[in-house]
Amino acid sequence: MATLTTKHMGITLKNPLILGACNLSNDLEKLKEAEAAGVAAVVYRSLFEEQIQMEDNELSSNLEAYDNRNAEMINLFPKIEHGGPKEHIHNLKQVVEALYIPVSVKLSPFYTNVLKTINDMDEAGADAFILFNRLFEPDIDVEVEKHVSPWNLSTHSDHRLSIRYIGLTHGNLNASVAANNGIYEGIDMVKMILAGASAVEVVSAFYHNGVGHAP
Repeated sequence: MATLTTKHMGITLKNPLILGACNLSNDLEKLKEAEAAGVAAVVYRSLFEEQIQMEDNELSSNLEAYDNRNAEMINLFPKIEHGGPKEHIHNLKQVVEALYIPVSVKLSPFYTNVLKTINDMDEAGADAFILFNRLFEPDIDVEVEKHVSPWNLSTHSDHRLSIRYIGLTHGNLNASVAANNGIYEGIDMVKMILAGASAVEVVSAFYHNGVGHAP
């Protein structure tokens, strides 16, 4: 009998199916139902670092709004001392060196050179990559002329970009790679494994079908 076990981030899972980070992880009963349906692991959702930084920057801006408003002001614009991919990779390396647990990096596809970014983070010691993050995409309701925040679920064809880059990185990384986006059926999971993924993360399919219906 064929075995479905896989090793991801150095951890042996009973199968490649992972419930990705989403609001479903807030409901303990939903998580138990997902486990009973065959989900091998859960990614608990987190607050985006960008949200924390934006709130911190907004507070600093409000506190310093009237500082230096005189003829001797040096510059009207704040100086950005830290930021960009080099510092991000440097911080990743520090995290990896400081921890004894696996460190996974979830990336978006919107880099000038995705493969170089992945390779640089692999050399920095990342244990796994998730390809790819699905970013928040706001919209405008033209009838009421207001900003709206619609559900941003993936579509079935969205997994093709993940297949491309998983295939391109296969055999060239020390890290594991998990697929994400547009995975709705068992055959989609098979495609990802054949491309080189060690695991897949699923969210939209559970929202469409319920957590009791694993792909």
